[in-house]
Amino acid sequence: MQRKWAIIFITLFIGIIVIVSVAIKVHSTNVEAKYSIPNNPKDIQRVLTYWENRGNDKTHHIKLINVVHLGKSDTYIAYFEDDSDILGTATLKEGPNKKLDIINSHSGGGTTRYGGVKTDQGDYGIVTGKNTDKKIHSIRVELLNDPLKFTVQVPEKDYFIIVKKLPKGKSSIKFADLYLFDKNNKELKP
Repeated sequence: MQRKWAIIFITLFIGIIVIVSVAIKVHSTNVEAKYSIPNNPKDIQRVLTYWENRGNDKTHHIKLINVVHLGKSDTYIAYFEDDSDILGTATLKEGPNKKLDIINSHSGGGTTRYGGVKTDQGDYGIVTGKNTDKKIHSIRVELLNDPLKFTVQVPEKDYFIIVKKLPKGKSSIKFADLYLFDKNNKELKP
């Protein structure tokens, strides 16, 4: 009788090990499939080009301007321009395998833009823009439907991406009005 119970126990134990092993393999395969972009500019640009051209009749070539890691979060922002001089950003998440997945992208609009991003480490405001004539010195950001206002200094580069960690508890971080200023603090009108 004890031998019978020992065989049942060993069979159950082996069965559980097989089931757990299969589950781990399936989970690993799903992670690899979802988070498949190596975290380097060349691969991000390649996949972003494919992503931006989905469903388009005309193929656009993407030039990756910069990729910024948002603090210690699992989120990255890719800033890019296509061959029609349209600027855009893409939000990428890092998986447990340290590879990335594109969550969304936005392009178009003006030469300066704001977007809010929620991450696993809090919320961030992202200001992007093109400043080839170097007239923009600073930008005041005023969140819509929230009293939060802040000013960021613009680097003297043709393109910029500025990341600002936002205070906790902000309900509306996605949209903001932008006010551009020159080096004399005079507002620049579009």
